[in-house]
Amino acid sequence: MVEWQNHVVSTQNSLRTLAELTGGIAVVNQNDFRKALQKIDAETSDYYIVGFYSNNPDPLKKRRKIEVRVKRSGMNVFHKTFYTLRPPDSKK
Repeated sequence: MVEWQNHVVSTQNSLRTLAELTGGIAVVNQNDFRKALQKIDAETSDYYIVGFYSNNPDPLKKRRKIEVRVKRSGMNVFHKTFYTLRPPDSKK
């Protein structure tokens, strides 16, 4: 029983980490998914997509931090906390 509980906790922690790093939510320890699905629907009904070009010329810094701030109070911002550079295209 202890092994199973450790497995469940480990799996849930992985889901929580994945959700945190991608700006999502982890729905765990719930039998009623209606509340979670309503929250997901509410959060994905109105959104902005923001893109940018990095001005960091360092090709050795593969993993880069992202910080998003807004001036309007009451806004919730969910976003990735970092991105990773793709390897250069070797077909050239």
